[in-house]
Amino acid sequence: MRRYGPLICLLPLLLTGCALHSETREKQSVAARDAWKKVDLAGQLSAARKAEAQVLIDQLRTEEEIQRARRDALARAMSYGGTVKDKLLTPIETELKKAVAPAGGRQPADIAAEWLEKQDAQAKAIKGLEKYALEFRRAGLEMPTCASVNDGSAAASVDAWIKAHPLYAEAIGATWIALGSECSNPDLSIADKMELPPGALKTQLERMQAASRTLATVRTASLNQRNAFRAAAKIHADELANLEKNPDAGTERLEKAKEKLEQAISAIGKLDKVGADAFADKLLATARLESLNKLLSSPHLANFVSLADDVKAAQANGDKVRLAPLVVAKNLESVKAAAAERDVELHLRREQLLRDKWKWQAAQLDALVKAHQFASKGAPGRDLAQLLRPLQQEGKEAQTKADAWKAASLYLDAEGRLKAEIRKIDYQLLALEHERALSYAESNIGQWNALITSVIDQQVEYGAAGVRPADLAALVNALALLWIGAGVN
Repeated sequence: MRRYGPLICLLPLLLTGCALHSETREKQSVAARDAWKKVDLAGQLSAARKAEAQVLIDQLRTEEEIQRARRDALARAMSYGGTVKDKLLTPIETELKKAVAPAGGRQPADIAAEWLEKQDAQAKAIKGLEKYALEFRRAGLEMPTCASVNDGSAAASVDAWIKAHPLYAEAIGATWIALGSECSNPDLSIADKMELPPGALKTQLERMQAASRTLATVRTASLNQRNAFRAAAKIHADELANLEKNPDAGTERLEKAKEKLEQAISAIGKLDKVGADAFADKLLATARLESLNKLLSSPHLANFVSLADDVKAAQANGDKVRLAPLVVAKNLESVKAAAAERDVELHLRREQLLRDKWKWQAAQLDALVKAHQFASKGAPGRDLAQLLRPLQQEGKEAQTKADAWKAASLYLDAEGRLKAEIRKIDYQLLALEHERALSYAESNIGQWNALITSVIDQQVEYGAAGVRPADLAALVNALALLWIGAGVN
């Protein structure tokens, strides 16, 4: 019996199937985890953002102060004397020429007035589309562009979506028909089609249109495919739910739905080969994240043969299921979804800033046109300072003074407040590019953090595993007593 003693000493290892616990390994892994937790990645990015925000605040305040001082200087110059022509008409015409050059025998003020009228009509037509966009969003669908509506390229994806969502068929079907009629409104592009002569107005218009085209290209590049994906995903989810309710129904319909879903994903992938489509990235990353969350929380997870034992054991003990690959995938998709969301926001923000600048320029142009009209009504040769004095007048003289006051007020507002708002947008656009760089860095850091944190957590679990010396000693002593007792007997 005694010759089996060495084998008995090995029994604990053979019975447990585990390696010996290493205190050194456990301490190292815990130390690595604690050290990584102390790395303040979020704090470093937050500090950079706070610094950029403070710089932007200072720049905007400085610009306001500069333009306010300039406006005050112009006002003081008016009070020192000079004719209406010298102090108002000529400076206003100079600013108008910077915005719109004379063309075809027409003066800048006339051209600008025509464009402003068409711009108002176009803005009203575009605003009329908002109610249709709202109806589509309520149904969980992206509204197709008027270009895709007019050329018929959006019809297939919308029809597929309606078939997959019968409850919305009537509402979206009616909205779809009404949208087709609204998209034929010529006022939607009446101002864009007007040929503007060279000047700041045309330059900014081209810049804004280029940004809008870029955003439209990104947004619409896979819009129809994204709507097709939503339709395929809904059909697949319905078939999966039906199979769970009726397991004997067979999987043929589910397999067909799965195939169509894979085709929809592949169609998006072909258009987004280099990850340039933030809207597609956001949709797919969000969909994958939702699927992984459902999988990790599903009570049917134990049905996977390769995971059955581990999952059932963990669930029986009330422990968290350890599925490192799926957790890593979930964390990465979460980072990707957040990055795509920020990328979409940056695209939208840039376009909005350029539109805001365009609106401020239009407001400044409108003020200059009206100022020119009022200044032209009075006597250009009259002394402006005298007209601006707050003296009680009646009749024609009172009207002349009122026109001078309106012209001066509009001109000073255009050269002060409105010019400041225009130039402030330039600083905001620069700050947006800094935020874009920070967002890309944050996305890269987030992906590395997801990988490193998952690996370290697994290392900590591995370091804590194994048979501890104290447990081994107790088991050996117990077996040794049995052996000694058997020998005595």
